[in-house]
Amino acid sequence: MDALTQAEVFALIAELNDFIEKWDPRLVTKEREYQAKKTRIVAENNAEKTHREKAYKQECETLSRQSAKMIEDAQKILEDVDQMDQQLMSSDKYYSKTKTRKEAELAGVESQAYRNYTALMEGIEAIRRDYGQISKKYRESMLPFLINDLHFLFSAQRKKDYESLIVLRNTVHKFVNEVSELLPEITQDELAMKKEAFEQDQKTLALNFLSTIQEFDNQESIKNKNDETQLQRELDELFPQEFVDFLAQTGMDYESRRVKVNSGKNFADGILWMSFTDYPILLLVENKKLLSLLKKRCAHIMVNDVIRFPLPMACKGAEPLLVMSDARFPEKAKQLSHAWMFGVLASSPVAKLEIMVIDPENRGTSVGPFFDARKRLPELFGEKICFTAEDIAAQLALLNEEIETTLMDKLGTEYDSIFDYSREHPEEALRVRCLVMYDFPRNISDSVLADVRNILRNGSRCGIYAMIICPPPQPDTRQESYRQMLQTIQPLTAVIKQDQQSFSERGLPLLYHPMPDKAGFDRFFSKYMLIFEGMQNRGIAFSPFIRKLVEAKDDAELDGSIQNLTEWKQISQEPFDQQSASTTFPELFCMGQIAYPAEIFDESIGYKKIVRAFRAETPGHSIDMSRVELPMMFNLHHPLNLEVIGPEAQRDNMQSAAYRVIWGFLRKCPASKVRFCIFDPKEGGGSVRMLSNFVNKMPDSYKKAVTQMSRTEELLSCLKELEGQTLDFIRDRPDYDDLLDYNAHNPRRTEAITLLMLYDFPLNADARCLELLSSVMQKGNKCGIYVILCRNTAVEVASSYDHVDEKLAELEKNCVQIECKENGFALLPYHLSVRLIEKPDAGQLEKFAVEYHKAVEKLNVQSIHFEEILPPEPFQGSTAKVLKLPMGIGDGDSVVSMVFGEGTSHHGLIGGGTGGGKSTLLHTLIMSSMMNYSPEQLNLYLMDFKGGTEFKIYESERLPHIKLLALDALQEFGESILENLVQEMANRSDIFKRSGGYTKLEDYVTNTGNSMPRILVIMDEFQILFDSGTNRKVAERCANLAKKIVTEGRSYGVHLLMATQSTKIISTLTLDRGTIEQMRIRVGLKCGEDDTRYLFGDTHCSDAMKKMEGPRGTAVLNEDYTENNPNVGLRVAFCNDETKKHYLKQISEKFADSPCTMQVFEGSRTVPMLDYLAARSIGIADTSTVTVHMGEKIKVDDPFELTFDRKKQHNVLICGSNDELMDRTVNLFLLSAALNRRACVYCVDGDSIVGDDRCGSFYQSLEHGAAELHTAHTRSDIVQFVHDLYEKYQQRKKKTGGDTVLFVIKNLQFLDLMQTMLLGDRVDEAEYIELPTEPKAADVLSAVVDDPTLDLLAGFSAEPTDSTVEPTGFSTKPADDDPFAALLAQVPSLTADVAPAESQNVEERDPFADLMASFSSIGADSSHVSAQPVSGAMGNASEKLQKLIADGAAYGIHFIICSSDYQTVKESMHFGMNILNKFRERIVFALSDSDAFNLIDNVNVSTLHDNTVYYTNGTTDTFQFKPYVSPAPEQVETFCSELLPM
Repeated sequence: MDALTQAEVFALIAELNDFIEKWDPRLVTKEREYQAKKTRIVAENNAEKTHREKAYKQECETLSRQSAKMIEDAQKILEDVDQMDQQLMSSDKYYSKTKTRKEAELAGVESQAYRNYTALMEGIEAIRRDYGQISKKYRESMLPFLINDLHFLFSAQRKKDYESLIVLRNTVHKFVNEVSELLPEITQDELAMKKEAFEQDQKTLALNFLSTIQEFDNQESIKNKNDETQLQRELDELFPQEFVDFLAQTGMDYESRRVKVNSGKNFADGILWMSFTDYPILLLVENKKLLSLLKKRCAHIMVNDVIRFPLPMACKGAEPLLVMSDARFPEKAKQLSHAWMFGVLASSPVAKLEIMVIDPENRGTSVGPFFDARKRLPELFGEKICFTAEDIAAQLALLNEEIETTLMDKLGTEYDSIFDYSREHPEEALRVRCLVMYDFPRNISDSVLADVRNILRNGSRCGIYAMIICPPPQPDTRQESYRQMLQTIQPLTAVIKQDQQSFSERGLPLLYHPMPDKAGFDRFFSKYMLIFEGMQNRGIAFSPFIRKLVEAKDDAELDGSIQNLTEWKQISQEPFDQQSASTTFPELFCMGQIAYPAEIFDESIGYKKIVRAFRAETPGHSIDMSRVELPMMFNLHHPLNLEVIGPEAQRDNMQSAAYRVIWGFLRKCPASKVRFCIFDPKEGGGSVRMLSNFVNKMPDSYKKAVTQMSRTEELLSCLKELEGQTLDFIRDRPDYDDLLDYNAHNPRRTEAITLLMLYDFPLNADARCLELLSSVMQKGNKCGIYVILCRNTAVEVASSYDHVDEKLAELEKNCVQIECKENGFALLPYHLSVRLIEKPDAGQLEKFAVEYHKAVEKLNVQSIHFEEILPPEPFQGSTAKVLKLPMGIGDGDSVVSMVFGEGTSHHGLIGGGTGGGKSTLLHTLIMSSMMNYSPEQLNLYLMDFKGGTEFKIYESERLPHIKLLALDALQEFGESILENLVQEMANRSDIFKRSGGYTKLEDYVTNTGNSMPRILVIMDEFQILFDSGTNRKVAERCANLAKKIVTEGRSYGVHLLMATQSTKIISTLTLDRGTIEQMRIRVGLKCGEDDTRYLFGDTHCSDAMKKMEGPRGTAVLNEDYTENNPNVGLRVAFCNDETKKHYLKQISEKFADSPCTMQVFEGSRTVPMLDYLAARSIGIADTSTVTVHMGEKIKVDDPFELTFDRKKQHNVLICGSNDELMDRTVNLFLLSAALNRRACVYCVDGDSIVGDDRCGSFYQSLEHGAAELHTAHTRSDIVQFVHDLYEKYQQRKKKTGGDTVLFVIKNLQFLDLMQTMLLGDRVDEAEYIELPTEPKAADVLSAVVDDPTLDLLAGFSAEPTDSTVEPTGFSTKPADDDPFAALLAQVPSLTADVAPAESQNVEERDPFADLMASFSSIGADSSHVSAQPVSGAMGNASEKLQKLIADGAAYGIHFIICSSDYQTVKESMHFGMNILNKFRERIVFALSDSDAFNLIDNVNVSTLHDNTVYYTNGTTDTFQFKPYVSPAPEQVETFCSELLPM
């Protein structure tokens, strides 16, 4: 409720006058009116009685007359009916006959329809009407009926009408009889009732009359009672008791505080000053009852039989005062102005009032009692007292300018006054002004008068109040001008007239309290000054806690304040090592003790008690009762700006004072929750060496707590950042008063406070720095920034350029100043002695550092439990509209969620430095997603590219949510995943189109009712996927795929969430900027400034950096960093391994019946082949198709298998210099073939041929279980294998079928013989195999009688020899009697000189070899042919090998050639016959990129990961895979013995 104004009080007095003028004459005339009123009542009663008697008689007569008339009317109707009946009988013989016949039958029958009439006569009348209508048809001529309807005479309707007429006549007779019999009786009854009612009415009238007479017999009491009720009601409306009590309380309240300092924040009850006026009730009221009633009502404000009304000058609506002084007593008018000025000073909150004085005649002496106050506190009285016309005009112009600005910029039409505006804008300081103008209108021109009028008209709305003292005109004054000026201002003021030594206003006497005497005012102003300076110093000099000692209203309140201050005083005296780091933020910080003069408490109700409790001790420990020591307390909710001042000689003491503040904050604030920004331009950090040493002993998480600066630009940058933090806090957290309030409401997300410390101030602090520092000092406490300045007076202030000196002076107004002296410290400007808190010694500091270190580590491991973000009912969420993933706890312990699919937020980017909790966040999101949604609502693709097994735990259970789990994912595998996702988007697009042309998942699900899970793809360390340095082509393809997913995936419910430790590398990736910018959701954890700026942009960077400070798991989320969305700070919920296992098991059991298609890929893992076979339950096969189990593809696909059938050519080339990988790959062919009963393997290993039997034990183990494994041990075995296979080939050409043969050639680089054969060069088989026994001549001749080659053998003996062939091949010793044998014996020697060496590539044809080939062909079909092969036209091993490679696949013969170097492949397979073309399927690894490129197009083998190879089918498919790990020999033997018992 707004305070009452003087105008309202005078309006009330005017209404009271009207009330008295209304009621006092009225009550006097009441007695005379009594007789006249009594006579009138008697006359009225007699007239009423006569009137009622006459009315009764008339009613009786009317009733009798109506009754007789009704009987008469009924008889008449009966006669009419009878008459119509007679007429009808006479005119209608048929009716007559019918009546004669039916009358007896219908006698007594009447119509009930007429009983429904309310009035009996209405029924009778209706019968007559109906009877007349029916009879009329038959009374009139019958000719029309006969013409129109002859049969009518005999119709049923006619008979029915006749019967109705009989019944109607019966009915009317019945009704008329009833009327005639009953109506007279009813009429008598009604007359009797009327008589009874009349008699009762007469009795009532008589009683009423008697009552009226009795009232008049007691007329005085009756009249007074009614009058009193009305009088009381009107008095209650005009002057309710509550309002009288309010007036009385208002006066008492003002009386109780009128000489006290207003140390609060608000104007006391909204009243600036109060005067009084006496209302002479005895002179105005004659009626005793009215006089008594008014005295009773106004008892609380009655003084000596007058009503003393308070006349408050309210803050809102106060009228300017115009005092028309009496020239005989001018000092009285000044005393009134002094009382008014003091009243306003006492009522206004300290520091919110400015008094402006215009004193043209006396030049300031008119306010003499305030001289000392003006000297001590110039701000209270403005710049100066005005007395010249120019000064007056300037001062009034400034006031008018302020009024216009306030009216236009602040009040407008929305606010009535500056106080209303201030309530809505508490951040703007409210200050009022009192304008006292003496000797008006002296030095006031006509132009200035306009300003005066505007001030009087609008000033009070803007907080400007005026009192004008206008003396009578002097003889030399122009009377007319004086009169006109008064006329212009009088309507705008409340005029107070002085008559000798008294004052009156509006015709009533004006009373007021005079200003206190000098001693009283000095006491008052001393307190005012102390509080004023305390407020300027943010409440330190005379804090609210100390003010409570003065303002205590009773002993209990005083004792509570003493107890509170005593506890704080004890805290200020604690030894440093008494307690370690706190766990909560203090709201108050005690820096020591201040010694006050005891006399400032002399008006307290417990002065002696205060002095006893806080008496000071002198250095000699004696008691000083003249001083009291009270704690020096900072309220951290207010700005804390401390300036320690001293000369260069006191430098150590200044640093000591600053250190006490540092250690005090470290001890009282939670561990790791104090940051330091140190500007030390002179010593470059030397001033805080102890702090630096302390912080260096802390865990890494706290070592960044100190920021040291020495250059101006560094300070400028720091101040800009701090100002930005402050503005961000004010903007983004309007629900919190300040950082301490935020921390109190968010104990698990507390943020650090900041101490900004400037040493040797203002050295190197230019004007830019000072302006920013001023802003930080004024608002920094909002976000926990407190400033300590060590002001070295030896540092010269910069030149007046940029007004640095003025800025410094302004800064110091916002500081608590402590002066360093030789004998201690003093609080300025009072020079009150200060004892600061204890400074720790080295031992205490060391002990504290140990405890602080433990506290920091403990805080770092505290976490938010995963259960705190779980939904009440798990698995029930719907992703139809959005995907919402709870991730942690934010402000107010609210659950913070990452939301996909809302607005423009569809994809996310996470940045988190080492140890920041990025992995924890990813686990939380994964677990949260599965606990909130079912697999029908959400599918997960999890990829970890960082070379670890971060997501491996999700392989431990059957989890239908997870479609893909990639551990240590490879770049190529990531490409495959993105391709898979793009294909899924295409599939969904087709579904949308087929279902109704939908374009968004939300529309599809909502309108069709079908479920479609959203897909969340989580990539950890995604930069590996898009790193062009690994494989540019793959990286570029991945970037294009990712761009498509980011731009189009939102419509199909596909969302990417990518995480990295550092964003610096992103600019080097193949991802374009647009793709990254589409990832609007941003999360940061423990990021550096560059990473933070990249994630959140310049707008949100500073705020995000601030919010990321905290223990592990502290994060910042922005749902759309490109918009003006505020950053959201949170602590990520921690889901440890035990918790994960618990909930993963729960998920697995919950969805045990749901299909699970999770594919697991682990880049660093190689799968043992035996494990793979066991997992897939792969055993013995008996098919012509041989499946070779190769390994895992580096793509989203089934395991890689090579199938050898007869439908296409399957020859495989394997080339790579990694022996171990080569062995593994080749062994896969051997072991897979061993699993097929219809597979046969020929294995030629170059290592074995040259004597390095490295894999011999493996072959032996495999041979024990696989009967169809043939291994070559010598070169002759190689030739033999070729011939054997060629024999099979020839047989299969004639007859299909047979086993599938795999001819494995390993380590080709060591197989010179095989290289020769691959080139197509003939080999001298005699060097490697035994030729068959020479045939007898007769057999030979008989076999070749038609062979032209026999001519060449003429003369040779045909007799056979019994000599056998030498083991080396051909005999070197011819038989004595066998010329053919002799010839054959010479063949080797003849061809030795011309046969090519195995290492040569060029073939030289030998005619003897051709000859032997002819012999070989001659005996091909002979039963005498040896089982050993011989050379012939198609018999040379080289030619056979070429033929087998070219055509063997169609007959189930396949070749696998392996070489560790490309050069061997090139020389032996590309040159010559270019047999390389027959090997379209190729596997390469461990080669140079150029060599590999010659075998498989567009591959970079150098980028292959460990245990990874390239494969191509030579046409459309090229990919990477990881070969299975081949088992150890003993495992092979065991495995084969179990599967293939021999």
